Amino acid sequence: MAMRPVPSPTTVHTVTPLPRHLLRQVGHDGYLESWGLGVALLVVAGIVLATFVALAVLRRHRGRPLVPRVPRWLVLSGEATTVLALALVGVLVMVNNYVGYVPTLHALFSTPGTATVHVDGTRQRDGSHVIRIHIHDAADGVKTGTAYVYVPPGYYAPANAHRRYPTIYLLHGYPGRPQDWFTAGDVQLTMDLLIREGYVGPMIVVSPSASTGYLDDDECLNAPGHFALEDYLAVKVVARIDHQFRTDRDRAHRAIGGMSSGGFCALNIGLHHLHRFSVILASEPYGDPGLNPLHRALDGNWALWRANSPSFYIPLWHFEPRVATFLDSGGFDMHTTTNALRLARQFAARGQEASYRPAPRVHHNWREARMALPYSLIFAWQHFGHMPDGGSDAADAAQFQAVLAYARTLPPPSIATATAASSPTATSPVSPPSGPSPSASSDRPPATPTRSRSPMTSPTESRPT
Repeated sequence: MAMRPVPSPTTVHTVTPLPRHLLRQVGHDGYLESWGLGVALLVVAGIVLATFVALAVLRRHRGRPLVPRVPRWLVLSGEATTVLALALVGVLVMVNNYVGYVPTLHALFSTPGTATVHVDGTRQRDGSHVIRIHIHDAADGVKTGTAYVYVPPGYYAPANAHRRYPTIYLLHGYPGRPQDWFTAGDVQLTMDLLIREGYVGPMIVVSPSASTGYLDDDECLNAPGHFALEDYLAVKVVARIDHQFRTDRDRAHRAIGGMSSGGFCALNIGLHHLHRFSVILASEPYGDPGLNPLHRALDGNWALWRANSPSFYIPLWHFEPRVATFLDSGGFDMHTTTNALRLARQFAARGQEASYRPAPRVHHNWREARMALPYSLIFAWQHFGHMPDGGSDAADAAQFQAVLAYARTLPPPSIATATAASSPTATSPVSPPSGPSPSASSDRPPATPTRSRSPMTSPTESRPT
């Protein structure tokens, strides 16, 4: 089985900043993400408490009840409830400022539906719509399968009845829900503004269910005997969207992306299914699925864990056809920044286009994903139609099995030193198996490659959303 040398490393591209007038309209902070509002509520709670205490002392000194003809216990209960409510809301606002999950009350209580978007206070004729559908698949572990689909302005116009559109699939983080990309992520507003400003053309954006439950850390994996989220997302969701909407049904016009754990999902699914996706958009990504799914979903199978860790198998991967990847991370999130840069360099070393953008002064949260979204969408639009077609489901499956067979030859890493890049230092990619058994090959990479400590995500480390 012939081996090919790894291409010489190429440059990781940087991303040109967007104009300020556009960034002011997308990726901005909502009022529920304000430190000032949280501090103000805590100050008000303190003032209210101090006022109640001062009045109580004064009235007791004068021998009068706190409030005439009102039981003392009721007055004290009302005071405590008021102070605690103000303090609790203030603390929640300050926490939300860090995670960036709820920009406004409207985002907190609204559910994306079929409403026409408003831009700058004016109603667009035949504007964009967000449609909620259900892609149920109990066999894969998906109970309700709610998905939200953005269709661009003009989609339902008679003049566009035969027009087809590129499609982007966006996966939420953990814990998370499919509507997160439309509430915390502001997909509809961002897409409408980019289309209006001419940065992208009309596209369909899909946010499907990417876990078996809100609090289940599934990492979009195929977990034998448990669930098959990768197959659900890459095959069944795509097939349903292609059937129900007027999509361009080829890899050249299809992208997959996500944030945090969803960014890992996008990398893993996109690489496992090169036949289906030509562009990968990974915000705040990890290079491996973490330790929780190793035990919960993969039954402690380290070989399967490594075969689902892009930081392990990118140096071994055959990129036929090619893929373009956009990665980003928050400037205050050094851990994920290290992950994203290492992944970008791994792609570049394999001769694939990789672009990286840091978001200054931002942590690992939905605010970073919201700020990165316009760059991701523009990157996808610029590459749609320019990536080569090719590959097949059979070739994708064979490549996965080849890497899995190689991973089985490696000893389990120790918990103290296991990292996503305790990956092989092999200088040749693993070729798809030519025979019936991938493990039968005699010229696969060495069984015990050198392993070294790497700054990539350790499966023993806790992972934010």
